[in-house]
Amino acid sequence: MKITFAHCNLLDGNENMILQKNVNIIVENEKIVSIDKDNLEGTIVDCTGKFVCPGLINMHVHLSSDGLYNHKNTDSKIARLVNSNPIGRYIGFRICQSFAYKELMSGVTTIRCVGGLSDVDSQIRDKIKQGKLIGPRMLVANRAITVENGYMHNQGPMEIHQLDDCKEALNKLLKTKPDFVKIMVTGTSTNNRLKDIEMPAELIRYITNVSHRNHLPVAAHVQTKRGIKLALENGVDIIEYGSYADDEELLLYIRKGAKLISILSGMIPYAHFDNTTTYISDSVKENAKYVFNGVIDNVKKAIDHQIPVGIGNDAGRPFICHSDFYRELVYFQKYMNVSNEYTLFLATKNNAKLLNIDNLTGTVEPGKYADFLILDENPAEDLKALRNINTVVFNGRVFKNPTIKRDYMNETLWKLYEDTII
Repeated sequence: MKITFAHCNLLDGNENMILQKNVNIIVENEKIVSIDKDNLEGTIVDCTGKFVCPGLINMHVHLSSDGLYNHKNTDSKIARLVNSNPIGRYIGFRICQSFAYKELMSGVTTIRCVGGLSDVDSQIRDKIKQGKLIGPRMLVANRAITVENGYMHNQGPMEIHQLDDCKEALNKLLKTKPDFVKIMVTGTSTNNRLKDIEMPAELIRYITNVSHRNHLPVAAHVQTKRGIKLALENGVDIIEYGSYADDEELLLYIRKGAKLISILSGMIPYAHFDNTTTYISDSVKENAKYVFNGVIDNVKKAIDHQIPVGIGNDAGRPFICHSDFYRELVYFQKYMNVSNEYTLFLATKNNAKLLNIDNLTGTVEPGKYADFLILDENPAEDLKALRNINTVVFNGRVFKNPTIKRDYMNETLWKLYEDTII
């Protein structure tokens, strides 16, 4: 069955993002078969006055939490459900699946899940592929790996202390068929252990060697300059967050062919919201500001040195709901001082390339899966146009007027930040 999305104003996802006016996008089954100005075939969807861009790709998502304004740990609650009994696991699974669905309805057609509970993420991924669930395309790490009592240790990751633990954890993980491996190399601003190097070089090196033999890239949570160096020297492929980087670290990125995932939303609440809202101390807030400014420094230098940079928002972290990826693009454009077009390119074609799926998605062109958004306004003029989606098209399936229920308190806090800081 063919569908023609007629008279579109198209931003196809390529870097120059030149607006193509009044074009017809013809979709058959799951894929785009042609784009031209003449042909109209099958069911006609009139897009006169509308703007079409590729579906967004969120490079840093946690389905194990809702991201609501809540100082209590929702990750731990869902983790207890998943690890309790079959009924609890089913409830936890359905909760996580609902967050994946919400990502799709907010215009994110591909998510990269960087740490979840048990094998829940890969189970959701596979059921979406099989057509048994509605959700975005997913690439998953399943459970992350951290050191004993290390970062996130009580929220899903496997804890390791020595090489034998590491071998056992990796064997368990590989049986769940992840798409990549996620490790925690440093502490974080929110536990006052930011400057700690938590994972020894020997364990990082073992994990990367085994993962690479299994054709799996390794991503690392890193929020210090020293952590970047340690991770890259020992085979890590992708740095999540990052920090201040000098010539030595930048050369390591280039020499190792490593990538950097920019994440701003994950630090903004702790760096800029009032402490009475985030329930953190002044010292933790200073650490958060250090990380936030370090990410900006690292990303700007990476762009200048043509180091591959992707965009994610740490969805699921407190204050970062699964409907808010558009905000990350708004903040990225602001803080990195780049164009709207370039930001949109990074979140679509570029992110697809970093995931090695740019042959499938990331642009609106013949031969690719029909993953695109229909918008009432032009995101190249204002990225906030991505907040309200007229229609989501994913794998050729059309979701008209997707419903997104946003949390009032979260919305209030972010609006206050935008009004006072931005």
